[in-house]
Amino acid sequence: MKIAGKAIKKAAQTSLFRFFASSFEKLPWPESNVLRVLTYHRIATKNERLDLDPSLISASPESFDRQMEWISRDFNPVSLANVIEAMKSGNGLSKRSVLVTFDDAYLDFMFHAWPSLVKYNIPVALFVPTDFCSAETSSFWWDQIHDAVNNQSNGGRLRVGQREFSLDNAKTRKRTTKAVKSYLKSLDHHQLQQEVGSILEQVGYTKSKRSVLDWGQLKALSDQGVDLVPHTQSHPLLTRVHASVAREEIINSRRCLNEKIGKVLPAFAYPSGYYNEEVVNILRDEGFKVGFTTVRGVNDLEVTDNLKLRRINIGAETPDALIRLQMCPANLKTQSKIASQFPSV
Repeated sequence: MKIAGKAIKKAAQTSLFRFFASSFEKLPWPESNVLRVLTYHRIATKNERLDLDPSLISASPESFDRQMEWISRDFNPVSLANVIEAMKSGNGLSKRSVLVTFDDAYLDFMFHAWPSLVKYNIPVALFVPTDFCSAETSSFWWDQIHDAVNNQSNGGRLRVGQREFSLDNAKTRKRTTKAVKSYLKSLDHHQLQQEVGSILEQVGYTKSKRSVLDWGQLKALSDQGVDLVPHTQSHPLLTRVHASVAREEIINSRRCLNEKIGKVLPAFAYPSGYYNEEVVNILRDEGFKVGFTTVRGVNDLEVTDNLKLRRINIGAETPDALIRLQMCPANLKTQSKIASQFPSV
């Protein structure tokens, strides 16, 4: 699947693919109440913040600015409030509607993404894991693992679960990071925390610089028009914790945003897209009106469950033509098949 994904991205850089995508986009697709939701994480260069996992970079500042330019020109950017109102009133959204979203509230949002969003007058929803906004040295576990393993120059072995991994050179450390991240995501939240602690201890890792926007920065962004959305407190995979813990993570993140910022729309983003019907029902019980998944596709709001909205994940190597092709409201009734060809990060 990953080989196929690389082949698609390579093909998407050709003039023939761009011609195909442009022609496909111009077909008379049904546009009644169709919503595209784009997912970004970090906007940065590869050499910026080497302590952070580069796989979370969605675009360079230059690429992001270019994408926002053609989105503002060729599409209809809408706010989260617009989406909620359309769902409530039943009047529908305007044609070619697109909502831009950012997961995890990384620091570089303020410095590299927000200026372009302001420049092109594009609304944005920023998903905030609230526990990370206060601690001065807080960073996500995947960034800690990346930093601890890849910036470890002493070599040796790393024991994770029942396996041992080599740290002998940059190539093996990169493979180790990938395998360890995959393994950790298979664990429940408590086990994951224990394993992360063990890994950091084995390599003698102690540093952890701030990577998430603090409350002062978030308040300033909110005052300028950024919609801040609950994204749990500690960013657990909600299907890997007890339902009572999931509920606490959800409602406490909303409560924290209300206390710190003063206004929160009834929306929520599932961390890493992990959800099930039990989690969805918690949102429904707690009065949330919108829930964002990482299932790839566009949304026909007349038939889509508002708590299971699909999104299109943007990666650093995703060509513009491929982004635009995925934004076409084609095959809305068979999106589950299409989504399997484009697994989210």
